[in-house]
Amino acid sequence: MGALLVIVLLACGGVWLGMMLVGAVFGLFFRLLFGLIGGIFSIIGGLVGLAVMGIVGLALLPVFAILLLPALIPVMLMVGFVWLLVRKPRPVVVIQASDWRSMPPRA
Repeated sequence: MGALLVIVLLACGGVWLGMMLVGAVFGLFFRLLFGLIGGIFSIIGGLVGLAVMGIVGLALLPVFAILLLPALIPVMLMVGFVWLLVRKPRPVVVIQASDWRSMPPRA
């Protein structure tokens, strides 16, 4: 009777262990599957967010430029003044070329 009990307990334990392993494999499979699906949705959501952010940014860019105009007017005036100074035409200096044949020879 004791040997039969041991065999039954081993059989039940083996079935229980097998069910646990099958459950662990199913859990691993579903975790990987839903992780990949979630990752794909995350990438798609990120790309959609970037696209929407780009469109909204392009739409708000003129508004921000107008709002920043009072702060940027002194900078723009200074840049324009420097540009005018750099681009100012300089007087042409004419240098008379010497005739090298008329120069005395070196000693």
